[in-house]
Amino acid sequence: MTLQLKFCVHCFERTSVEHKFVTDKVELHGETITYEAERYECTKCGKYTDNDELTDRNYSTIYRKYQENKDMLKAEDFRYVRNEIYQASTRVMAKLIGWSPATISRYENGSLQTKKHDTHFKTYLDPRAMKRAFDNYRDELEEKPKRVLEERLSFLLDTVKSSELLKGLDDRLTLLNIEDRDDESHMTSTESVEKFFIIKGQEFNEEDEDDLRVSPLKLQKLMYFAQGWSHAFTGHDLFEDNFQAWQHGPVIPDLYHRYKSYGSKRIDKDFGVSIHDLGLTSDQLSILHWIWDKYSKFEAKFLENLTHIEYPWRKTRADLADDASCDWVIEKDDIHHFFDSMYRTLKLLQRN
Repeated sequence: MTLQLKFCVHCFERTSVEHKFVTDKVELHGETITYEAERYECTKCGKYTDNDELTDRNYSTIYRKYQENKDMLKAEDFRYVRNEIYQASTRVMAKLIGWSPATISRYENGSLQTKKHDTHFKTYLDPRAMKRAFDNYRDELEEKPKRVLEERLSFLLDTVKSSELLKGLDDRLTLLNIEDRDDESHMTSTESVEKFFIIKGQEFNEEDEDDLRVSPLKLQKLMYFAQGWSHAFTGHDLFEDNFQAWQHGPVIPDLYHRYKSYGSKRIDKDFGVSIHDLGLTSDQLSILHWIWDKYSKFEAKFLENLTHIEYPWRKTRADLADDASCDWVIEKDDIHHFFDSMYRTLKLLQRN
């Protein structure tokens, strides 16, 4: 037990107190909030005593509980939207959404927002709404923040397009939620992942499902999306190999040489095993089935074009012509940044 010296409001003197957590209830806007309150228990009189520091922390806890119960944005959400999603200063954000900078600062520092303000702010989780606001106020913004926001909105609108593309007929794109994000021991082999996609592609008849055939080109793109989304879902790479920024999109050279003889045809190699014999963990299988479900319905050329508009391939090739040969490695950090950012952004956008 660690004791501290604090002023006891009952004894009217500094006494030894013990820091405790006590279950308490409070009424807030007609809602009963049950929470773990922080208290100092005086060792002299045995009564609980508070100070300004504990009171502020308790109010923060109460507000968070209320926000959770009402599905409202929290302080870190306000900060993330401004700093990470739009990469805008408080002043620029305030201009675009019609608030004062002080109001944004209060909410980012933990003050409880009104329901009206919460609903208003959530509309700007949709980059299309922010783009309309940006177009209305672009002439009032300074050149540098205007340029930064314009570039960011371009990325975000591409993210929205990707989510619309991948969600199919569902109301929204369902993202995986892998709980064990700290397990680094289960990176698998490139061969196990490639075999998964090839075997999946062999489940369909060539004549009936021509767009689902896994050709060498389509295999490369499925591998790329699997690597990127795996890091977004788990925080770790799925396999070790690097991609190079080739003319037709991200490519693993060894993988290309293994299957180049198939040309544009389906890879029909018989591995003599099933998907469940590949040594993949349950999380890896979940991710790969998700990738297959979302991307396999598209033709290889469409997936190639999709990688061409994404940041990692474009950054690596820089000013090279689209048809120029290139063996430059796409940095893993660039893949991580792109897919992690898209995942975090989509998770928050879906709160709208």
